[in-house]
Amino acid sequence: MVITNSYFTDNAKILAKYNEVELYDRSRLYNLLEAQNTNEMFNKSVCPKCGADLVIRNGKYGYFYGCESYPKCSFTKNIEGSNNNHNVK
Repeated sequence: MVITNSYFTDNAKILAKYNEVELYDRSRLYNLLEAQNTNEMFNKSVCPKCGADLVIRNGKYGYFYGCESYPKCSFTKNIEGSNNNHNVK
């Protein structure tokens, strides 16, 4: 298994496939960890403003939860434990 906090190049993907190595980029690892997490507060995924699902988005300042119905609803929420350097609304 190889983990990166960015993405893998096409050559890296080819090499990994040839050597039967599993690749995890940042979003794949985060989604795996989120799916394994049983913390009720962490797993709440409903927008409090409109009731739509919250989805993980990657923005200028890092990962955050955003309303699936954006731009109709602009609710966002920080992901606890992320290294975002900016507060989202």
